[in-house]
Amino acid sequence: MLFIKRFDVYLLLVIVTVLSCKKTPTPAPVPLPPGGGGTVDSIIVPGVDPATANTIGFFLDDWQPKKFTAPAFTEATKPASAINTVTVDATSIITKIPLSEFGHNAVWWMGPVAGDARFIEPITNLHPHIIRFPGGSSSDVYFWNAEQGANPADAPLMIMDENGVKKAPGYNYGKTNYNWQCNLDNYYTMLQQTNNKGIITVNYGYARYGTSNNPVAAAAHLAADWVRYDKGRTQYWEIGNENFGSWEWGYRIDQSLNKDGQPEYITGALYAQHFNVFVDSMQKAAAEIGSKIQIGTVTYDSPATESWQTNTVKTWNTGVITGINNKADFYVVHNYFTPFNQNSNASVIFNSALTVPETMMKYITQTIQTIGAIVKTHCIGCTLVNTSAASINVEVKMKNFYSGNRYYWYSLKGSNDNGEFSRKVLVNGNGPTGEAGGPISYHTIKALSSVTTNGLKVTIPARGAVFMTVDKK
Repeated sequence: MLFIKRFDVYLLLVIVTVLSCKKTPTPAPVPLPPGGGGTVDSIIVPGVDPATANTIGFFLDDWQPKKFTAPAFTEATKPASAINTVTVDATSIITKIPLSEFGHNAVWWMGPVAGDARFIEPITNLHPHIIRFPGGSSSDVYFWNAEQGANPADAPLMIMDENGVKKAPGYNYGKTNYNWQCNLDNYYTMLQQTNNKGIITVNYGYARYGTSNNPVAAAAHLAADWVRYDKGRTQYWEIGNENFGSWEWGYRIDQSLNKDGQPEYITGALYAQHFNVFVDSMQKAAAEIGSKIQIGTVTYDSPATESWQTNTVKTWNTGVITGINNKADFYVVHNYFTPFNQNSNASVIFNSALTVPETMMKYITQTIQTIGAIVKTHCIGCTLVNTSAASINVEVKMKNFYSGNRYYWYSLKGSNDNGEFSRKVLVNGNGPTGEAGGPISYHTIKALSSVTTNGLKVTIPARGAVFMTVDKK
């Protein structure tokens, strides 16, 4: 559940998580004994899971309820009063949250991390569920099955950039033996050791700059062979990265080297034609090994009405969505939130988090529809974010939920090392031993806790957040 409350001097973002949910018929309200502090109801109306939105679909296939065990805690003194109030209604459920919602990026230049406790332990504890590989733009010059320096015969040594200048693209290789790079098998081992799954971005650029008689078929075959090698370990796949961008390899090609009549500049319609070939090849490979995969297509995040936008960007979504014939299982959208080329301050960054996702989601959904494509509670957790430059006291009141005897919280904030943009994260007052990062002992830090009597009150630090869980009676 999401509540956004606006005050004169700050924004308070509250994200509520219902833990250990299951779908049940709508029950009648049931009076219960008085709950702990913070409860505003005498009769509880149980919540019911809503239908899954068609914009989520298979991303909920592996959904699991979160479970809560009361942590070790340090008794904390709650604020005596709070002029700001947040009401959490446990009945008002928006949706289940897919495990893939909070992913992470892995890149080939991060080094051979498998077996390295300095990497494996924190990523295991973080458990992002989904870790993307091999990179963003570099995925379009990545040959997953090649030894270091062993370019395919049809991969040119120099590739044309947006200005028509030929440059060395810096090819990357899945079987590299460089000790500062993460090869493909090391990535797979890391996923196994951290109990996470992958999302892989295949090399689409090769379909553009390849010099064989049929570069699209060659690139699609390369991707399909990766699916076979993957052997069902990866469910989600992307075809290229931001291929509408003038910064991407394959945006502009040397037509004198191309042998299948492709245009100099990429378009959404051309990408869609190629996407369909990739999908057919990759899905055929998945069927051969008895695996089920989902494949995503590159889309642009906004209407692109600015005069400086390229024609490729302006026409990208129409060309892609009309041309892929509903073959995409999901749509990949990238957004960098703050205004381009702006040294944004903390307020701009915080505010963009409140507006950009909704704006982007509405635009993509409406675009797809316009073009005609098919698009029981044990405790409650809430996240309170203070976007202002001053700490605030907040009282949380529970609706349709009887609070138990205790609530627990962790307080996160920056330090005083770099103005609005601290490089440090303090967790319940514990910081890093070095110049950046968080406390090494984060997994053993005790929660702060107080009894629910006299209300659920916390202090949210400036530019900080509080993660709270409330026992159920």
